[in-house]
Amino acid sequence: MNSLKKVKRSVKELLSLLRYYHQFKKIAQNLQGLEVVSVGDHCLTASVLKNLGLKKHSYPFDWIFSDIRMVNHCIQDGFSTFLDRSEHIKIADSEKLSPDANFCDHRYYKEHFGILFAFNHYDISVNNVYKYYQRCVDRFVNLLRSDRKVIFICISQRICENDFHELSKTLSLYKNKYLLALNFIQREDHLYTCNITSKTENALLYSISRKESIDGTDFQTAQDLISFITVFSSFISTKNQTAPPATASPQPAR
Repeated sequence: MNSLKKVKRSVKELLSLLRYYHQFKKIAQNLQGLEVVSVGDHCLTASVLKNLGLKKHSYPFDWIFSDIRMVNHCIQDGFSTFLDRSEHIKIADSEKLSPDANFCDHRYYKEHFGILFAFNHYDISVNNVYKYYQRCVDRFVNLLRSDRKVIFICISQRICENDFHELSKTLSLYKNKYLLALNFIQREDHLYTCNITSKTENALLYSISRKESIDGTDFQTAQDLISFITVFSSFISTKNQTAPPATASPQPAR
């Protein structure tokens, strides 16, 4: 009986996910000159955008570990610290937690923001990888300085409200630049919540109770993905006048 209930619940979640995904695709297809860019804080954000067909180009925060303070610092100093080769510390094989990851630390971001293995998947100390990140940075800076509408999105489990406001303030110096920051939190009472915890003219910070960890490259449950799609769809609709409004609200999985 328990197995049958689990199967029914899984089917219900899948059907619900398909409904939300279909709604999202309608909105995404109507994007007019609006670009969505990952600003971390890990590769899940870029991976989800890629899977949804919204990742148009490569940018510096796609496949690294970061945090919202680091993003703000990078924008403010024009990524000079980010690209400073004297700050790139290659990780010895004996110190790696995985042989296929943990390639390179960034000394400044490690010391000031506690970010370990910033360049987790690609070794920026290697010349061709460094040149790749130079291109990503140039593309990011050019987009930032353009008049194009851009939604910068951060998915994390540890966004501080003050840091959110600081990045929002920095982005407000640029035309048509918006921030959607999503804090996926673990509630001890296991209640489902999805609330706006802070708001500025160009940014929203959400607090969303998660069902599973979001440390990987994709959401592990339908509930967490539905929460993301619903909040994201709503935010896109407010920034893109041609998109139909998002009408559904995320519901907790039963």
